[in-house]
Amino acid sequence: MDPSSFDELEFFKAIRISGARARRIGRRALVLLGLPVLTADYAFWIANDDIARLNAACEPFGLIRYPTGVERLACVRLAYARGRRNLAAKP
Repeated sequence: MDPSSFDELEFFKAIRISGARARRIGRRALVLLGLPVLTADYAFWIANDDIARLNAACEPFGLIRYPTGVERLACVRLAYARGRRNLAAKP
């Protein structure tokens, strides 16, 4: 297996520079504190109005973008509408 070319420190630096209010949470946050935990994923708490900033900071790293609040709301509304239709169809 080839080592990853992903630069984790540059990734975290880009998020900090972006100004997005994001906090590392979960096991990866413990690794950054120096605790021996095996994990490779990143979990963040992100302020809703800073999602676009975080996406812009992550873009150069080729990471999957997180849906904005408007996009997530559209998904919730669609799921709600589908659920209401399914409930209405049941006897």
